[in-house]
Amino acid sequence: MPRFTAALLGTRRKAYLPEAQQTLQEMPTNAWLYYVEHSAFNATGFMAPTSTRNWAWAYVTCTGTSCTMTVTGVTGSPVVGASVQLILDSTGRGALSSSGF
Repeated sequence: MPRFTAALLGTRRKAYLPEAQQTLQEMPTNAWLYYVEHSAFNATGFMAPTSTRNWAWAYVTCTGTSCTMTVTGVTGSPVVGASVQLILDSTGRGALSSSGF
């Protein structure tokens, strides 16, 4: 694959990132509100947003003092293989990482 084509595809995939980040910013609010009320995270206390044509969201592990939320590219979408992860801790701080872009 020519280098220009590879760069263009990478840029196109990154254009879908704001959609994932927008919804992923809403998820910690739900998790944090649950934590404030119950003094612990619990993934059964709230539901993940509905998947779109490009992304699927999930509360992966929410127990005790941390909650891991992810968004992954849906099979057949332009972002298949891409993912964004947010880990929220009991202080309200979040660590964001991404891969596959």
